[in-house]
Amino acid sequence: MKGNAYKAILLAVVVFVCVFVPVRSLGSERVEGEFPVRTQEYDTVLTLWNIDTFEGGKGSRTSFLSSVGKRFRKGTVVLARSMTAFGAEESLRNGELPDMVSFGGGCPFLLGVCQPLDLEAPAYGGTVGDRTMAIPWCAGGYFLFTKTERKEPVGKLYVSLGENNFPLVAKSVGEIRAEQTVTVRPTDGCRTFLSSDGNAVFLGTQRDVFRLEKNGAAFLAEPLEEFSDLFQYIAVCAEDSFRRALCEEFVKFLLSEEIQKGVVSLGMFPAEGNPYREGALSLYDRSKTAYTVSPFLSEENAAKYRDPTFFGQDGEITDAERLKSGLKRL
Repeated sequence: MKGNAYKAILLAVVVFVCVFVPVRSLGSERVEGEFPVRTQEYDTVLTLWNIDTFEGGKGSRTSFLSSVGKRFRKGTVVLARSMTAFGAEESLRNGELPDMVSFGGGCPFLLGVCQPLDLEAPAYGGTVGDRTMAIPWCAGGYFLFTKTERKEPVGKLYVSLGENNFPLVAKSVGEIRAEQTVTVRPTDGCRTFLSSDGNAVFLGTQRDVFRLEKNGAAFLAEPLEEFSDLFQYIAVCAEDSFRRALCEEFVKFLLSEEIQKGVVSLGMFPAEGNPYREGALSLYDRSKTAYTVSPFLSEENAAKYRDPTFFGQDGEITDAERLKSGLKRL
């Protein structure tokens, strides 16, 4: 009797493992979105790592890419997986290589695995020499937020400074003079701005538009369009020619008008143009962006753009032309 009971329990465990535990080929980390995917229904499974290095507007870029991957060509599915920059670099060192990678700035280690792209699409900072190594598929932008009409010079300027983006460059290229500049973490920016006196100014991103709107705050937004490094790129890493061709086809699909219309669900801008017709985001003119930096920028060069002392003393306007000479002109 005891033997039969033991066999019944063992059988139940085996069934549970076979039915509910994802197969090893899908990877050790769960893919955002619907899971598991029945990979046996597809001839080809492409892998895509998504690395978020700057704040979006709302929603998940990984989930968005996952949904696009399921709508891709018949017989092929793209599995999107969230990664940190650190995790992606470690995985590459351990011999893992995705077919594609979606990423923002702060990922210089990716340059060594990206394959040149033969696609006709604006690359912005994704060019290296005369080769296109990555193409943006969505973007953000910088804004100045005030509670009343902005006066010159600005008294106190709060700047939302992330680990991998360069709002101080946007400030300097835009020639914003401030008597005092205070950097704050992106998650603290809106709260600090709202609790400050009425003359304070806040330099944030499209994400802060949604934060302020959710708070019900009254604010004015002024786009800073001449410089932006808030681009989410996609690159192909597949070495096999067949898989590489499929990946380029997916990039075209991601950049298609049909898919790009859906980027507004992320609270971001599509690769080209501005579909917003009302609110603060509608004020942003993407065509005015003239400067950016490479997403493959070395840490040494990136560090200076995050250092307030690089831009001179408070109350001064940095030599914008000197600064622009070190940026990537579009």
